[in-house]
Amino acid sequence: MKRKFFVRNFLLIAMPSVLVVALLGCMAVFMVYNSTVKEIRSSQQNSISQIRESVEVIFSEADAQSMNYSVSPYIMVRLKSLLENGYMDKEQLDIAYMLKPFIDSNVNSKPFLHSVYIYLNNENRNFFASGVGLANSLNYNDVDWIDAAGDTDMEKEQWLETRSISEYLKSSYMTDVISLYRRVYGSVYSRPIGTIVLNIRKEYLENLMEGYLNYEGQEILIVGENGEVLCQAGESCYPKEAYLLESETSEGYGLTFISRVPAGAGYRLSGNMIKMVAAFVVISLSVGMILAYFITKKNAGNVERVITLFELAERGEKLPEISERETDEY
Repeated sequence: MKRKFFVRNFLLIAMPSVLVVALLGCMAVFMVYNSTVKEIRSSQQNSISQIRESVEVIFSEADAQSMNYSVSPYIMVRLKSLLENGYMDKEQLDIAYMLKPFIDSNVNSKPFLHSVYIYLNNENRNFFASGVGLANSLNYNDVDWIDAAGDTDMEKEQWLETRSISEYLKSSYMTDVISLYRRVYGSVYSRPIGTIVLNIRKEYLENLMEGYLNYEGQEILIVGENGEVLCQAGESCYPKEAYLLESETSEGYGLTFISRVPAGAGYRLSGNMIKMVAAFVVISLSVGMILAYFITKKNAGNVERVITLFELAERGEKLPEISERETDEY
């Protein structure tokens, strides 16, 4: 009997408050989660937009360099003479002395630039390198890019490649770079006559992207047109399907900028809200159990008093007085 009273009283007292708390809590959790996800996506979009703009400014240096040599026949002719003949006479030396400070100043003034190569088609495979001047396989270690440029479709004006390079022949120190290849055209030529290579420090781009990592487990990627990852900041062990992903494309350079944040970041604030809701539910259940216990105790006592009245009446004994203030079962 007491158990039935307790269950009935518990359901009548605790369930309405628990349902209200649970319903309002679910609505609050849903709203907080949506707000958090929206904020994360907005932050990601702003980050990759700023990174894209910065990277495009860096890569536009290749356009400026290419323009310098493409629109100046005088520089083009003198440079081609130097690359074809080497240091044969004072004229070639003068050309080298004129070009080297100009190219070196561009590299030295831009922290993202590791080196610049200028190659105009010549049988000796000579090219002009920042910091060195006239370079070839006899005095420079990084020469494989010449074959790579020659093997690439001539119709392709610009492309990117990740490399590890070492300038000096006896040096084992390697620098990771992203090489931006740009074809050079002469004023009277319809086909490219050479290639400019900008070697951009990969570490510089990674440090740039790391400044935009705002969430635990976030990754920012720069992906090339063939799907290869050129540069990455952050690292996560989460499966790909558990990411909040935002991306933006740079059409001019064939790059895709991607920001991935673990979906769990969206549950962080809502997770705290869920804990609060669960705590309120437990409190409601506890209060309901306490109230149900005391009400059940009172109900059971009244029933026992009624049974006592019947027993006294059956035995013909005097019945106790009943208070007029009684308004319950008794």
